[in-house]
Amino acid sequence: MRAPFKTTKYVTALAFSFVLVSASHLIAEEKEPLTSTFDENWLKAVVSIEVMTNPTNSSPIGTGFLLTTQCNHIILVTAKHVVENREGTIRTDLAYRINRKNATSYLLGDTGVVPSLGNWLVSTNADVALRFISWEDRSDFAPMPMYVMLPQKSIQAGAPLVILGFPMGLRSEEHSVAVLRKGVIARSDPGNLLADCFVFPGNSGGPVIYLPNVRFGQGWTNPMHNEQKLLGLVTSDISYSETAVSMQTLKPRITFEENSGLCIVVPTDRITELTNSSDFKRIDSQTHP
Repeated sequence: MRAPFKTTKYVTALAFSFVLVSASHLIAEEKEPLTSTFDENWLKAVVSIEVMTNPTNSSPIGTGFLLTTQCNHIILVTAKHVVENREGTIRTDLAYRINRKNATSYLLGDTGVVPSLGNWLVSTNADVALRFISWEDRSDFAPMPMYVMLPQKSIQAGAPLVILGFPMGLRSEEHSVAVLRKGVIARSDPGNLLADCFVFPGNSGGPVIYLPNVRFGQGWTNPMHNEQKLLGLVTSDISYSETAVSMQTLKPRITFEENSGLCIVVPTDRITELTNSSDFKRIDSQTHP
C-alpha cells in the first residue's frame, strides 16, 4: 500500500524541481549577468578636447570631464597644459566633442559658449583648469556630481583605479567613447599622486576613478570606501630615459626614452581649490540662459 505514495512523492518532488529550474532560467533570460562592476555612466562624463585645424576639421589633443556645480551648472575640467599654448595663454582654437542622443557628436568651440560663462579658470599651483560650458538640448552626457570627489587624505597606496581618456587620439568622430585602463595608486606625495598605469599623449586631463575590488552589500560594516569615486586627473606619464655613449669619444650620442608605466595624477583637492575661488563662485551664482 505504500508504493504508490512513494511514487507520488517522487513525481511531486521532480515536478517541483522542474518548476524551480524553469523559473531560474526565465529570470536569467530577463536580465543578462554583467561582466564588470564599473559604472559605465562615468563614460558619459568624458569629453574629447580638440583643436580646430580648419573650419570643418579638428584634431584631439587631450581629455576632459564634466562636473555639476552646487548651483546646477556644468563645468569642464582638464589639465592646464592641454588648453594653454607654449606662451602660457589659453589657446584660441579649442573645441570640445560632445555626444548627441542619436549616436552622433558635435564640436562645441569656445566661440560657441555663452559669453556670460567666462573663460578658463586655471590653477596657480597645479596642472588643472576648468570652465563653465553651454550645450545643445540633444546632448547625451552625465556630469559627475561634486560629492564624488575623494580628497587626497583618504587615498592610500594600492587603491585600485581606472583611467578614462583618449590616448593617442583614439576616438570616433561619430560618437566618442573613452578608453578605460586599470591600475593602482603607487604612492601618495604632497600635492600629487603617483599611479601605476600606462598613459599616453591624449590621456592628459582624463579622470582617475577609484574602483573598489569588492562590492559589499548594503548595511555591511567594513572600513573600506564602497563607492566609485573621483581621485583626480591625469597630467603626464613618467618616462625612463637612457643615454647611449660613443665607445670612441665617450660622449653622449643619443637618448632613448620609454614609457615607465607610471603617471602623475593631480588629486581632487586642487579642483576643489579652484571651485572655492571667488571668480568661480561669482560665475556659478549667476543665472545663465
